[in-house]
Amino acid sequence: MTEDASRLLQWCAAFQVADGHEVLHLAEVARFCQFARGEVVFRQGEPASSLYLVESGLLKVSRLSASGRELTLGLSGPRQLVAGIGAFAEGAVLGAGCLALEDSRVLVLPADEVRRITAHSPALAAAVLSYFARRHADLLAQMEDLLFSDLNARLAAHLLDRKTQVDGYALPTNSELAALLGTVPELVSRKLGEFYRQKFIGLEKRSVKILDESALLGLAGRSR
Repeated sequence: MTEDASRLLQWCAAFQVADGHEVLHLAEVARFCQFARGEVVFRQGEPASSLYLVESGLLKVSRLSASGRELTLGLSGPRQLVAGIGAFAEGAVLGAGCLALEDSRVLVLPADEVRRITAHSPALAAAVLSYFARRHADLLAQMEDLLFSDLNARLAAHLLDRKTQVDGYALPTNSELAALLGTVPELVSRKLGEFYRQKFIGLEKRSVKILDESALLGLAGRSR
């Protein structure tokens, strides 16, 4: 178990510069947890006492407004940290909640130990800062897409970002996908149907394969 944790930590960009002793210590104090599809990983407002590093599966991070509306902030897959930045402030609470969209295996790291080790390693602190700066930039880009691009572009970009999954991308429910794309489930269903009829994608039991990458790149405003 410790060996699996050490390997995963070394694969994560935030911890790649940590020396062997630091990685081993974090691996020894961490624990793996299994989350079934639809299971809550953590809730908004809970103490930010842990960092979550995904080994396998897919997690959705979202925030609820006072009126109960959900805003999906992002999806996190293998080798990505979840709820990381809040855990670096002692006494902080989580500003968002997290749900498993697929059966997932996650390494749970005690935040106090990560803070202690990072504080004594300038190289590790710089790597962690760089990692979260990139994640913040990704979040800003996502917010920009929600504000300024149409649904065709957002859905095409979402599918393209997951095209590396050889066996097809297992779609979340229409409600979950709508929350991620900033729309409503009915429009998601309609757009997926349009993409299917135009042979941009193949659909089988909620598993999507890209058939016409050029068409999706055009809709997303991207080049190869």
